[in-house]
Amino acid sequence: MEKIYDRWKISFFTEALLVALLIITLCIALRFRKKHEVLKLFPVYISALLLVFLSIYIWLLFPDVEIYIVSTFNFINYIDYFFILVELFVFSNFFYLSISGKKIKKIILRLTLLFIPYFLIELYNDKYFPGSISEWSQSRVYTVESLILLIPCFVYFYELFKKPPVLNLKNEPSFWIVIGWTFFATCTLPYSLLENHLRKNHSSLMTQFYSVFYIFYILLLITIIRAYLCKKEYT
Repeated sequence: MEKIYDRWKISFFTEALLVALLIITLCIALRFRKKHEVLKLFPVYISALLLVFLSIYIWLLFPDVEIYIVSTFNFINYIDYFFILVELFVFSNFFYLSISGKKIKKIILRLTLLFIPYFLIELYNDKYFPGSISEWSQSRVYTVESLILLIPCFVYFYELFKKPPVLNLKNEPSFWIVIGWTFFATCTLPYSLLENHLRKNHSSLMTQFYSVFYIFYILLLITIIRAYLCKKEYT
């Protein structure tokens, strides 16, 4: 546990707060999983992100696992890498259900499908494949994913402003999710673009730098919780 505590301390305990909030959010998501159709896949997303941290803690707690990772197969980096794909699928499904324009729905679908070969190419071309996947590749893939998911955010707001002002946005789960993701993506994208440069020149500070991500993930989870707590309106 000392290694986990030290890791939390380096990140100014933002990681500990994020993990705690992930567990709370997962409980809420499972409790209200049938309440809103657009949120049906978010328990998968939350579980996948929680699994990323649990895999790290398993590595820190068990020395034999660390030996296996170093000498044979780094499953932690693979879990982290494939989480990006889960994130893309969950949010693409959300935007597909939340946006009314048929053209943008097709664009979302095509971009998601095009991302898969890019994802696999980055994986195959990684210098550590198949034993591991480098953080350099993860950073590039995440940046592309964030840019893809920002497109439907702007479309959602465009459609929202075109509609008559009859919606009660406080009870619109889609509104809270889009607000959360837009804020998260736009605030972390500059860091993502600089991440490989920072890793090359300031590698010893990467854990501290990641606390920025953790803060914005915490804010995203708060908006997800708020979305689940929206009243279900019947028509």
